[in-house]
Amino acid sequence: MFIFEAMTGEVLWQQVAEHSQQIEAGDFLPHVPGVEVVVGGRTYGNRQVREPYLSAQLFWFNSAGKFLFRWPQTPLNGNPDFVKGDWSGNGQDQLFWFKFRIDEKGRGKLYFPDPVYHMFDFTGSGAEEVITLSRGKLRVFGSAAAGKGGIDRKRDLRYLQTKVVNHTHY
Repeated sequence: MFIFEAMTGEVLWQQVAEHSQQIEAGDFLPHVPGVEVVVGGRTYGNRQVREPYLSAQLFWFNSAGKFLFRWPQTPLNGNPDFVKGDWSGNGQDQLFWFKFRIDEKGRGKLYFPDPVYHMFDFTGSGAEEVITLSRGKLRVFGSAAAGKGGIDRKRDLRYLQTKVVNHTHY
């Protein structure tokens, strides 16, 4: 993983996080000063010795590129999605990974019956609902703490561009 200075192309720092996918940056960990970078890293096993072929875990770094920790300690089987959004409608991003809601320590608490897939403001409340997806089932979960008087994000073309049109899981 490389972090660049956007205007100059200078590499600010680089770190290994296995096969890095779905990178997010934000102030997610109150006990860490500044912005953190969290990466969904994929690990590939050796099928010939019956290791799980594809596993994943989250790798956490501070803004200077120092490795903080990874969670879970042992990778989970599969290729789970990692999503970020304003679940409560209060302007604060929340992270979700696989079936977990990521807490203020960067660790997950089991929260959903199916893996998370995406977030979007379906109801127009300004809060983004979590979409989960499993074989034959798509579910939408809203936060009980979400406000009701927010601005309908779907009216913002930039929001639609970044959340719907350019939606990817890589």
